[in-house]
Amino acid sequence: EDIQYPSATDAYADTDAIRSMVMKKYDDWKRGRENFLRAAYRNILFYRGLQWIKWDRGIGRWRSAKLPHNTPTPVTNVFASTMDALISVFARIEPQLNFRPGSSDEPDDRAAADVSVRAIEVIEDEVKLRLWRQILAVWVGLTGMAWIETGYDPSPMYGTRFMPTVDPTTEQPAVDPLTGEPQGEQVPIGRMFIDVCSKFEMFYDRSIPVWSLQKEYIREK
Repeated sequence: EDIQYPSATDAYADTDAIRSMVMKKYDDWKRGRENFLRAAYRNILFYRGLQWIKWDRGIGRWRSAKLPHNTPTPVTNVFASTMDALISVFARIEPQLNFRPGSSDEPDDRAAADVSVRAIEVIEDEVKLRLWRQILAVWVGLTGMAWIETGYDPSPMYGTRFMPTVDPTTEQPAVDPLTGEPQGEQVPIGRMFIDVCSKFEMFYDRSIPVWSLQKEYIREK
């Protein structure tokens, strides 16, 4: 089936084409993922101490195994203790973000790289990066793969600030001719954020084994 991609002149104008393209990818990528999710969910149940379980093909879920009445079901959760050790190893891995200038002979490039090194420390503290890495380690240990999503949230809940309008004739902040009050609008301050994406939320091409080669994916949050 051919995918009708949005027009190159305005890639965001044709919402029907965008929706069609996304749903085509979604349908393609969801095939075959159930087996991976089933194993991941089993690991989570085992970790929580629910180990007398059986996969029910009829409902597509794990359920309690049907055992004869009064059958003892003791569980020594070796799985959890083993996973805790593995997760602690993952949690100790802290990749370092390094910045280098685009050119070695431009003072502005070197200054930008130096500022980036200092800025990333502030950002990591603001988004509580180490906490999210701990959560990431748990998901990786139990399900085999997880992702950290980074971005900027412009929600007004983080506060707003007044952004004055600039008069194009004077290149100075514009004022109301009647009241003399500055003209402008309140814009959100926003903040950087980090979120952990589990395997249960992600749709992507599983024929590409190296994640760095992936060019597109869908997150169903």
